[in-house]
Amino acid sequence: MSVDTLCKIWALKLVTFQADISSLLKKSKRLAEQLNNTTINMENSQSLTQDKLRLHELMVHLTEELQRHRDEASAKKRLHEWQKSLDRMRAKIRKISHTLGEVGLVDMAAIDKLCDTEDYSQPHYEVLSQELQRCEALRHDNLSILIDRVWSQIYLWFNMTLQHSNMKHCKQDCASVELLELLEQKVIDLQTFYHDHSDIFQLYAKRDELWTRMAELDHLAGEPTRYRNRGGQLLREEKERNYIQGKLPEIEAKLGELVRHFEESEGRQFTVFNVEIMHKITMDWEEYNQTKANEIQRRKQSMFQTTTPRLIRGSSTTSSLVLNGKTPQRAKSGKLSARGLSSNGSTSSSLLSDRKPPQRNKCV
Repeated sequence: MSVDTLCKIWALKLVTFQADISSLLKKSKRLAEQLNNTTINMENSQSLTQDKLRLHELMVHLTEELQRHRDEASAKKRLHEWQKSLDRMRAKIRKISHTLGEVGLVDMAAIDKLCDTEDYSQPHYEVLSQELQRCEALRHDNLSILIDRVWSQIYLWFNMTLQHSNMKHCKQDCASVELLELLEQKVIDLQTFYHDHSDIFQLYAKRDELWTRMAELDHLAGEPTRYRNRGGQLLREEKERNYIQGKLPEIEAKLGELVRHFEESEGRQFTVFNVEIMHKITMDWEEYNQTKANEIQRRKQSMFQTTTPRLIRGSSTTSSLVLNGKTPQRAKSGKLSARGLSSNGSTSSSLLSDRKPPQRNKCV
């Protein structure tokens, strides 16, 4: 049996003891009324008087004992309230100094040392009171700086929890202690939500990482120079692509199970940037498949546009052989019959007549 158990038993006994005293006192009062209503005669007068006297002494003793227990309970209650007031003061100093410490306005080591001291005396209460007043004054003088700091934390945790911020940044003339405390509570709520459902956020982050890498691999696969790589790069990319395509469905199935459990326990949807998370995953796949289909269609059109000019150039080469609107014909000797050539391959006389003989230089 531990010391704590013994203390609890003693506390219960004290409560029971006080209840027993109250019960005895009530019974004594009822008995006193009965004795007062009893008819006195010569036979019972002496014994009745003694009973009344003894009962009166008992009632006085019970009353004093009951009052003593009540005073002790009241003193313990006042002491407990006093200790709670100092603890609340320590908690408030820690909260304010934590905000001030993030912008370097207080020495957190000194604050921790002060608040960790388990002293409930009056002098220590005065020290805590002075420190609390100093922290509150610093907070009031630097409200704009502190509010901007908390806003940056809110935006950070909105991104961590995959949410769009529906809060508007207030102007500096709206700065107040109430606004600062409201924003600080919002940060605490976002942090609590993230840590309570960190398994979903971490799994979705892993899925997002693989999804981004898959898009990068698809982009690399479309580069014209990818087949010039050496050192097994294409093989490594293919292995990584196969791993991602096998891992993504597994992660998405686990996400679906966790999200269903969340919706059953919380009674609301788990959203990612104001879109239900599983619907967001479905939309991602639809967009991905549509992009792949568009890419295939674009490649087909590109191949068609590349092949058509070749066909046109081939037909123009054939047409260039057409002379005077007629296709070249082979002579009986098997040679082409063209302008300036006779059927037997001799040179046309008209061409010979047009040619001038070369002039010779005359010797002087």
